[in-house]
Amino acid sequence: MAAGLSFAVATPSQATYPNHNGRIAFQAEVGKHIQLFTMSPSGHNMRQLTHGVGDSTRPDWSPNGRLIAFEFDLPVGGCHVRLLRLSTGRIVDLTQDKDVCEQAPAFTPSGKRIIFVRFDGDIEAMWSMNLAGGDRHRIRVAGEQLAAPAVSPDGTTLSFVAYNGKDLGQALETVPLDGSGGGITRLMPYRSNIAIKQDWAPNGRHLVFTKNADRPDRPANIFTIRPNGTGLHRLTHSRSPELRFNVGGYSPNGHWIVYRKTSFPTGATITAETLEQGLKGQFSVYRMHPDGSGKQRILGPSTFLPRYLDWGPATISMTRPVDGVPTAVDAGLADGSAAATPSTDPTPSSTALRLVGATTGLTLVSAGAVSLLRRRRRDTA
Repeated sequence: MAAGLSFAVATPSQATYPNHNGRIAFQAEVGKHIQLFTMSPSGHNMRQLTHGVGDSTRPDWSPNGRLIAFEFDLPVGGCHVRLLRLSTGRIVDLTQDKDVCEQAPAFTPSGKRIIFVRFDGDIEAMWSMNLAGGDRHRIRVAGEQLAAPAVSPDGTTLSFVAYNGKDLGQALETVPLDGSGGGITRLMPYRSNIAIKQDWAPNGRHLVFTKNADRPDRPANIFTIRPNGTGLHRLTHSRSPELRFNVGGYSPNGHWIVYRKTSFPTGATITAETLEQGLKGQFSVYRMHPDGSGKQRILGPSTFLPRYLDWGPATISMTRPVDGVPTAVDAGLADGSAAATPSTDPTPSSTALRLVGATTGLTLVSAGAVSLLRRRRRDTA
């Protein structure tokens, strides 16, 4: 990929690429750390993939469903990109320089490369690398404050969330990835307060996103829009800040959108901290058709808080503990249903999910980057 247009980036969002439906990955807090889980599309047969000391966050399925890339935040500073191979359970650390922070990986449509964000203490930029962690190329460099890049299924367009420097000012924009022509297209204005997690439909005809994600005084709802900025369509209809909807993404076959419903007590005081930590909330996972119809609850409600929902493609694989890292995912059938094994409820006694990266890496960052980390802490994906 050529390094053409330059801008700063943070926390990639992941596109969903066409395939049959498999399992849904997500992150949730268990005890003192954040771990990765998967569940079937019906919400059954939940499995915990990681058990390490540290935070395993922001899962992204490879297009063939054989790998999950994720961010691992070390207990004391730093963050690395790691790769989990589902057939063996082996976890490989792709970060070569242990003195930098590399985070928020996202597969390209070919599945041969990973896009990630790298921060070396001075410059934060988006890079790409192969699946061995080599052949690294810087794609976008510091400039305007942007976040959550996601590549369209045809590999031609980059969507992202742009910041205007004001509190909660977050817009949704696109730009040609190869820099061959055309400028930035603003799909939603800064006042929309777009959530970090946004996703492309597998056919590339729409993007799905959450509006008013971090505004405690307004309801958060899910919308779709065409890449040219037309056809804005509202999928959820909350009218109260106590009822909020946050999108995960499309199913690989394009027939569903997975999302989270958050319910706070009627009349509750909603603050930024309430949204960040999920205080006093009840959380459910739903799926709906891309036109907003056919809403089905697949998990909850409970105090268990799943975040960064990512719907993967179908694959049949089993994992085993490797190198002392116990990981597990049960076999998924071709239609995306789960193998017939007892359902596991991992709901911990303390379920307020800590914000990813809120405390890690602070020894590395400059004053300018601290404000960026604070902005990330508001993300309620």
